[in-house]
Amino acid sequence: MMHRFRYAYVVVAALLATMSATGEELARFDADTKAESMPTVPEGVTVEVDPNAPAEGRASLKVTYTGTEPVSVTLFEVDDLGVEDCTIFYQARIRSKDIEGQAYIEMLCAFGGGEYFSRALEQAVSGTTDWRASHTPFFLKEGQSPERVRLGVRFEGSGIVWVDAVRLSRGMPGANGARWGYVGAAMGILAAIWGPLAGTWAPRGRGRGLVIGMGAALLGCSLVLLARGVMLLVSGAGYDAYHGWLMTGGIGTLVFGPLLPVVRKRYREAEARRMAAMDMAEAEHPVDEER
Repeated sequence: MMHRFRYAYVVVAALLATMSATGEELARFDADTKAESMPTVPEGVTVEVDPNAPAEGRASLKVTYTGTEPVSVTLFEVDDLGVEDCTIFYQARIRSKDIEGQAYIEMLCAFGGGEYFSRALEQAVSGTTDWRASHTPFFLKEGQSPERVRLGVRFEGSGIVWVDAVRLSRGMPGANGARWGYVGAAMGILAAIWGPLAGTWAPRGRGRGLVIGMGAALLGCSLVLLARGVMLLVSGAGYDAYHGWLMTGGIGTLVFGPLLPVVRKRYREAEARRMAAMDMAEAEHPVDEER
């Protein structure tokens, strides 16, 4: 029985390998790391270690800004990452109090004397908020490696922001959105193969193990993608973090969920026709048992 689903196992393995390409952690920071080396901060800004209600660990960083003009505050620095042709992600958890305007995490990458930013504008906080996940990507081309990466927070007005659970990680080569392009393309190609096979073979009763197994594998992977997207959405992750999971998983679930029972029914009908034809053939040409 198991060999009938060998193609389904190949499908599952390929999709899970694509899904699991989440990247590699390059650096991790906490409030204790910051306390060891506190760089100069802009005027009107104070940074202190706050042990009260951190997102994780023993303490978080409390960043207070009393000015009115936009200002960037560097909390951590990393020199010479030695990476290229990939996406690097600055991830953190943040909460706020009395923010005028908005505040958000910011990553600054230095190349040959210039500095370029990436900001989590879609996950900006305003007013008073509880802890929420935030991240922002920076897309590196082939041969492009940052000399220095600065991780921090940017204020567009006064207020207080707590920052915790800071991570710098590397994703798969290409843009973050490209990863979902790969998953979506893989699902689309497999669906394009499965659809004609099911439509042609199921009414004839051919390739039942391949067609049913492949359809079940595609539905299972779609459900996993959808569940992951829902988890990210509920956790407060930004749109760019969850929309790929939700879109790919949702479309796959809506397509394969209703179609798989129909395909099974076509195979049952084909089997019933085959059995009826065999009974009719036996009735027309009875076997002479005496012979």
